[in-house]
This record gives sequence, C-alpha cells and structure tokens, in this order.
Amino acid sequence: MVKKQKSKKKVIKTFKEVRAEKTEVQYEYLVEKHIIKSNDARYAILDKYAHLSNNVYNQALYRFRQAFFKGKWLSYEKLDKSFKQSFNQKDCMLYRSMKSVHLAQQILKLVNQNMTSWNKARKAYLKAPQKFTGKPKIPKYKPKGGKNIVIVDNQTAKLRANGIVEIPVIDSLKLSYTQRNYKFTVESFLK
Repeated sequence: MVKKQKSKKKVIKTFKEVRAEKTEVQYEYLVEKHIIKSNDARYAILDKYAHLSNNVYNQALYRFRQAFFKGKWLSYEKLDKSFKQSFNQKDCMLYRSMKSVHLAQQILKLVNQNMTSWNKARKAYLKAPQKFTGKPKIPKYKPKGGKNIVIVDNQTAKLRANGIVEIPVIDSLKLSYTQRNYKFTVESFLK
C-alpha cells in the first residue's frame, strides 16, 4: 500500500481567511486616557509640547488658508513639502522644535483633515443650504499661547514588557499601562 504524500503547494489565503485566523487582539486599537495633573513632573513636558503643537497647527493653517485664498488647494503632501523646503527659515523653526518630524506631521494631517471636512461641508451647503443652520466657516486659528493636542501613534510610542509606554521623542516620557478594561495583555503586543 502506497501512502499519498501531502502536496507542498503554497496556499494563497484570502483576506477573510487570514482575518479569521487572527485574534481580536491583533486588530484592536489601544486608546488610553491619562490625566496628568499640574503638580506632576511630567506635566511641564506635556505642556511644552501642547504649546509647540498649537504653534505648528497655526502655522500650517496659515499656509493652507493663504493657498486657498489664492485659489490653490494644498494636500497633506504639499503642505509637508512646503515645511520641509523652508526648513531653515524662521517660520519653520516651529516645525523643528517638536524634536520629531513625525509629531509635527501628525499636526499637519490634522490641519488637512479639518480643511478637507470644511471644504466638503461648504460644497454640500452650496448644493442644499436647507440642510444646514448656517454657512460652514473656515477653520479658525487656535489662540496664541494656547494648547493643542499632541498626537502620538504606534511609530512614536514604544510599549515595553514591564507595562510602560515610553515616548522617546517627548523627552523619554513614560506612562504606566493599565490593563483593567482590556481583553489582552502587554505580552500579546510584543510578540
């Protein structure tokens, strides 16, 4: 009796099959809110970056609005390129002050998203003004000296095995990672 050998063909799986094999852990996003009070040592670091983020936001919005008033539309790529081309100019010092270009790029994406949303609302208003309570207004600048969000994603933050989230580009800021309401463990993200 001859045994049949299993074929060693490379099996190409569909996306649904691959997705079914993966656990929920590998597709969930982790969002955790940390409240840091003003008497905490980390507050000064985060406050500094929130001010820098505000300045980058206003500078990017200024460039976007000026281009729009001239009849041009800036994509995120063009906006980022304009900052990189003027890297040594005084107005671009804000871009460099974030220490990580990646942090600044997240703010540029936010500006682009805000302007794109406004533009879609403006076009919808022109087609059907009765659906709106008023004409959509162009995004405004943040108050001078104010604060803006600092967007930290998985390329900027590092999840350590001891339950610490480290953000090296923000002066090696460390936050403890809680597992209270989550179905997964730190080790599952490190594999």
